[in-house]
Amino acid sequence: MKPTWQTIQALPDGTCLPTYVVYKATNLYSDSEWVEGGPCGTRYNCTKSGWFDSDAFEDYFKTIIVQWGKKISGPKVVIGDNLSSHINIEVVELCQQHDIRLVFLAPNSTHLTQPLDVSFFGPLKREWRRILLEYKVKNPGQTTLNKKHFPKLLAELIEKIQLRETKNIKSGFRATGIWPLNPINVTKRIPELYDKVTHGIDSALLDYLNETRSPNPMTVKRSKKKLKTEPGKSVCVEDISIKDSNTKKTNATNKNKKHINTEEDIVIPMLNENTEEKIETDEEIETHILHEETGQIVKKEFQKITLKFLRKIKNAKGKKLAFTYPNVEDTCEMMHLNDIILVLPQPNISRRAQIIFDINLRECNVQ
Repeated sequence: MKPTWQTIQALPDGTCLPTYVVYKATNLYSDSEWVEGGPCGTRYNCTKSGWFDSDAFEDYFKTIIVQWGKKISGPKVVIGDNLSSHINIEVVELCQQHDIRLVFLAPNSTHLTQPLDVSFFGPLKREWRRILLEYKVKNPGQTTLNKKHFPKLLAELIEKIQLRETKNIKSGFRATGIWPLNPINVTKRIPELYDKVTHGIDSALLDYLNETRSPNPMTVKRSKKKLKTEPGKSVCVEDISIKDSNTKKTNATNKNKKHINTEEDIVIPMLNENTEEKIETDEEIETHILHEETGQIVKKEFQKITLKFLRKIKNAKGKKLAFTYPNVEDTCEMMHLNDIILVLPQPNISRRAQIIFDINLRECNVQ
C-alpha cells in the first residue's frame, strides 16, 4: 500500500475524537471499499503525497475539531506540533469564530511534550505490527497492504486498544505536565535543567571521585645527558656515580692544564671498565684517531702508544660510516705521532653496538 496518513486526537479525560485518514491517491470513489468497514465516524481524504497539506488540514479542522468545539462552551485549546500545514488563514478564522486557541509545541520536543507520543503511540504501534503480521500470514499472495483491506484492519486496531486507551491517554497528559499542570514533569527529564537531588551520595564515593579527578602521579625529571658505555657492557648505580665523580675530576684537571704538550692535546678520555684505576695513575687513557698509513680508525692508549684497530661495517645503513671491533683483536704499536691525521670526537654507540662518529669520514680513505 502506498503511504497513508492517519490522525488520532485525544482529550485529557481519556477519550478520542473520530479518526481521520489520508490516502496517497488522486480521487476517492463512492463505491470504493477504501472507506467501508472502518471505525465508526472515521473520515477519509486523499492527497498526491499521502501527507497532510493545507487543504486536507483545513477539511480535518472543519469536520473534526470544529464539530467537537461546538459541543463545548467557553474557550477550547488545541495542542499540535508546528507543522507548516497547520498555519492557515482559514483555520485561524475558524479558531476565532469558535473560541479555539491553537497551541504549538516547541520544535524537536514531541518526545517530551506530546501526550500521545509519550504513552499512547507505543502500544498502538506494537498492536498494529501484530495485525500486519497476521494479515501477511493469511494473505501470502499480497506483497503490500491493499487499500480496500485497510479500513477493516484499522477497525480491528481501534477495537483492540480501546480496553486500555483511556488509561494510556491520561498517563500521557500527566507525564507531559499538561493536565494536571506540572511543568516539572517535563524539565526533570532534561538532565541539564533538572537540579533537584533525589538521593544522597556516599562520602566514600565522593572522596574516590575527587582523588581520580585530580590525580597526583609520581613524576621524575628526565635527564637529557646520555650515558656512554662500552658496547655489550652493563652498568649499575654505583658505576654511574663513579663516572660522574671521575668526569668532574677530569674537567677540573683540564681547566688547570696549559696546552703545551702536543702529545697531551690529542688525548680525549673515554670511560671503560677500568676507568677508576686509569684516571688515578694517569695511564692508558683511550682516544680514537685516524691513522695516516693504514687509513684505519684506531684507539690509542696514552703512553703505551698501542693501537687497537676498528673494522668498518660494509653496507651499513645511514649516511655515516659505522665501525665495530673485530672478533680477533688487531693491535700494533705506533712509532711516530706524525702518523696521526685526525683526532676523532667521542663516538655514538647504536643499539646494535655499532660505533658511529659524528663526522663525515667518506672523503677520507678509511679502510
